[in-house]
Amino acid sequence: MARKSPHDIPIPPEVELQRLAPLHEAARLAGCSIRFLRDHHRDKIIVIGPRMHRMRVGHALNIAEASRQPAA
Repeated sequence: MARKSPHDIPIPPEVELQRLAPLHEAARLAGCSIRFLRDHHRDKIIVIGPRMHRMRVGHALNIAEASRQPAA
């Protein structure tokens, strides 16, 4: 019996939402540019190192959902 790779094990959705994604992935999930994230959502960006910036997947998806809702 072969050992399972960590990539084969499904990640629960509540854990996936807490994952730190690179900004290019967060921008893709949010449907905007990296510049927009840096200018308008700086409070959600986590600085890991001098050139390593991340955002939680859940925050990126919330930005995407907020931009899809029509203005009242």
